Amino acid sequence: MLKNWRLSRVIEPIKSFAIGFLCLALITLLIHLVADLRNQSIKQKLQSIPFEEKFFLEAFFRNLISVDNGSYVLFGDKPTSLMTYEESRCCDHVHSLYDFPYGIIFSPPAKGFEIWQKYQHLFPSKTYSILKIESCFSKNMSAVFFIHKKRLLNTLRKHFIDFQKKFPQFESANSLLESMLLDSSILRQICNKHDLLLGIILGFGKENAALFERKMQIETFLSPQRFHSLKSRFNQFLFRPIPQPGFSTLEEELKVIEMKSEGTIENVDRPGISWHLHYPLGFLVDAEKTDLSKLRTHLRRVLVKANAAYNEGNFLFVTLANL
Repeated sequence: MLKNWRLSRVIEPIKSFAIGFLCLALITLLIHLVADLRNQSIKQKLQSIPFEEKFFLEAFFRNLISVDNGSYVLFGDKPTSLMTYEESRCCDHVHSLYDFPYGIIFSPPAKGFEIWQKYQHLFPSKTYSILKIESCFSKNMSAVFFIHKKRLLNTLRKHFIDFQKKFPQFESANSLLESMLLDSSILRQICNKHDLLLGIILGFGKENAALFERKMQIETFLSPQRFHSLKSRFNQFLFRPIPQPGFSTLEEELKVIEMKSEGTIENVDRPGISWHLHYPLGFLVDAEKTDLSKLRTHLRRVLVKANAAYNEGNFLFVTLANL
């Protein structure tokens, strides 16, 4: 009897471990099967898209993910990224290399987004949203926001007081996010009027966003000709910014802002990172309040992860498979 009891004490943990291991193995196998089925479905759907449209679709995503820092959203922890481009417009130089057709400047990103709108129902995502905002920064400029919805919600919750000051009609971060995803006017206002809020949702941090906002306020006043096409900036010309304590002139304050800030990740060769796939992430950052070494290490890890993913297959397929 005692012998059986001792034997059971040895066998039961082994049985529990074996059952747990089998369950984990089955779950892992199921996850891989579901992923394989989804990947196969994506490949079949891509094959159904005409070559010309697929070309522009890939060009659109290469700009969104590679050039305009969507990599840090898709493979990192940024809540959103922003891609801007000029819409097609009339051209005075009829024989310009970029005229297509004659007299019109052709915009590949605009064409690519149109194609994405046509086929996005084939690649639904509960995690991400891709939104186009017209008249962003200027009349002929459009912007495309690449949004990780859960991260953006967390960001809005963390800084909701700052957003509610500008959008008092919203009582919660959830309602604000829902409106952002459904009503382009919210993000348009943020683009054109609220540099602080824009920097926050782009994941640059409130302090760095405030630094950028202050820099824009000073530059807009000192060099208004640079912002002649930004209608939303004209109202700022009526008000002269006052140098903050410790500065005698705006020029002095601007110089200090520029001196204590620097790009967060340099454009140099690094093991595991292809700069042809991912441009460096540069934004205004207060080097006195940020551990740049730690930040750069984190961002490089994101790029190494992204680079490894794209080494596994076609750019367009890998992007859509990760949405």
